[in-house]
Amino acid sequence: MKKAKEAKESLNKLFKKAENFLSKVSKKDRLCIVHDSDPDGVCSAVITIKTLKKLGFEKIVTKTSSPDLLKRKSSEINKILDKKFENTIILDLAPHLYQKAFKKIKNTKKYLLIFDHHLTSEIKLKNVVYINPRLIKKRLYMPTSYLVFKFFSQLADIRDAEWVAVIGTIADYGINEDTKDMLGKYLKKKKYDVRKVWSTDYGKAAMTMNAATAIIGAEKSLKILLQLKNFTQFKKVREFKNSAENFEKEFEKKKKEVGKKLEFYPEFDLSFSMIKTKYKHIASAVSSRISREKPQITLILFEKVGKIYKIHGRSQSGKVNIGLLFTKLNVGGGHVQAGGGSIKEKELHKFKERLMEEIKTYQSTKKAK
Repeated sequence: MKKAKEAKESLNKLFKKAENFLSKVSKKDRLCIVHDSDPDGVCSAVITIKTLKKLGFEKIVTKTSSPDLLKRKSSEINKILDKKFENTIILDLAPHLYQKAFKKIKNTKKYLLIFDHHLTSEIKLKNVVYINPRLIKKRLYMPTSYLVFKFFSQLADIRDAEWVAVIGTIADYGINEDTKDMLGKYLKKKKYDVRKVWSTDYGKAAMTMNAATAIIGAEKSLKILLQLKNFTQFKKVREFKNSAENFEKEFEKKKKEVGKKLEFYPEFDLSFSMIKTKYKHIASAVSSRISREKPQITLILFEKVGKIYKIHGRSQSGKVNIGLLFTKLNVGGGHVQAGGGSIKEKELHKFKERLMEEIKTYQSTKKAK
């Protein structure tokens, strides 16, 4: 309890930096919000936009991105920073994906505010404000939806947006002690578990958002969410319902296919499989479900997209730190239990070898300790 209190106090110190950022932004300036295309990124954008409007900011522009896009085209952030936006807020996108872009604003009057919860980066620029709970403690797991809600709650009454933060936090698997002060109000004690939460109304809503961002897209999902006043309205959105139904059909079909192609390496507690699907996020959802059903294994799922393989990694047990593993291999990043990245088609065999070697080293280091 004491450690949790200390973490929250340290987080408030970080929030002071973000508050200082906003105090320097003129409400007449054009402010750009760049967010991830997944449910956590979209929900955090909804909370940010709604609060900024309550605070009197009117010239708000939104841009959608993703870790995969930034890894392939890191210049995307450069283009945004080149435009006539005096200030930019980036949500749920790890800074290492666009580190080079910092040079664009190093000697300018532009300010950049980043809210993120992935593996941390070292940023020393005075005009870049970086808010990440892992700067306080490496294993703190607070999705960006939770993070921005906690921050903006200090600046305005946004209780009417808390349900959005709950959906985004659950969708990003943030069901833990670090977020219980918020999620505990919406989830019964027996359902406060990453394996059981999906049968609750908010767990189903998180899956619906995953489907919506995949099928109708992040931009349209954002637009719809901004118009909703409460969770009751959310459950009635026909486009979200249709997305969920179509997503579920494709999901069940692809889950069976992935199961049939599963390769198992018992010496590493590791499995590989392949997937090709017409919808975004299906591969991520399939890898998460299989990982929950086989919690003892580390699962790596390769998704064929054009001439590349998108990589979805899951380690339900946390035996292998997926985010750290993918960062070390320079293919992506993520969290302890989940991460993503991409490789070229021709790099597949070599990547598998490197990954197994890294896991072998990791296991040896753990045994030595």
